[in-house]
Amino acid sequence: LGRQNFASKSSSAPEVTGTEILSMEARGEFFSMTYNFMLGQGLRELVAHVTPQVAHVLREHTVRSRLDAGSLTSVLRQIRSRVEGDSPNASASPLLRFVICQQTAATDVRVQGMLDETWDTVESPAFLAALGDALDKSLEVLSAQLKATLFTEPLDTAVSSSSAATPPMKPLVNLLAHLKPHRTVLHVDNGRVVHADAVTSIPSVSTFATAVFDQVD
Repeated sequence: LGRQNFASKSSSAPEVTGTEILSMEARGEFFSMTYNFMLGQGLRELVAHVTPQVAHVLREHTVRSRLDAGSLTSVLRQIRSRVEGDSPNASASPLLRFVICQQTAATDVRVQGMLDETWDTVESPAFLAALGDALDKSLEVLSAQLKATLFTEPLDTAVSSSSAATPPMKPLVNLLAHLKPHRTVLHVDNGRVVHADAVTSIPSVSTFATAVFDQVD
């Protein structure tokens, strides 16, 4: 999006759009400051940021602690809140610093122009609202899936009336294995990611996407 916006606004080469305005060196620098950063330094910084927040939320639990579906969702929500920080008046998501390099300016002015356009997009109130709603929906989908797979007894299981009123509980050590990426990236029958399918129907996400692509067009 940053590249397309920069190309569409470029007064120095108005007839050139897309990747054609970039040399191989410039493309390499752009990808290094975005994708390579996100999957390298950004990911390491994210892990370093998330780890103490998880430890703080779980400080009163042990691996033998038993949680029901509601308690597990509450734990995940608390971790997310601490990771994102309590900044109701923030103009941009604090998660962005793990995605796009901010510490170093690009050597190619065109690359810097694309990064600036990218920041203009993701620092907008519309993106902040869409991201928040998307993360809410993603947690909702994950919680529903965990409840269905871990906390729902088989229909043919005999349950006494006294135990039926008590939500099923699982040891935390058993739940952790089901929170790994290969377990939480869920798919439907046609191979589409459940989280992505749920997010596309969110009004704020649709509004943001429409506004951005209309601007690019």
